[in-house]
Amino acid sequence: MDATAKSRPRTPMAVDEVLHAGSGANTETESGHRLPIVSQVAPDWMEPHAHEMSLTVPRSIDSSWRWLNDPDTFIRGQIWPCRVEFVSPDPAVPPGFHVGVLNTHHGPWMNFAGVITEIRPM
Repeated sequence: MDATAKSRPRTPMAVDEVLHAGSGANTETESGHRLPIVSQVAPDWMEPHAHEMSLTVPRSIDSSWRWLNDPDTFIRGQIWPCRVEFVSPDPAVPPGFHVGVLNTHHGPWMNFAGVITEIRPM
């Protein structure tokens, strides 16, 4: 790492993530189970970036959201060896788009795992 990268201050987002991760913050599933929220801090040399894109879909917004909120949209027809999986640690909560459900995208040289912590209505 060069001297410039070492002297560059951390972004406010990274500081907030460190404070949040250290605070022991939790979220609650629909059935009352508490799950820890874990944040990852970006390396000093990374810059925050937001990418925006828009597109037009020739369907109603309700139809589009139903399709996007259906786990089968992401699971059905997956091409081996890559997979998307939804797993519920709570038998009372079905796997899919529900708070507390674990989600992973995995394949060769790839493993993106997380937990659904918030779902907001449109």
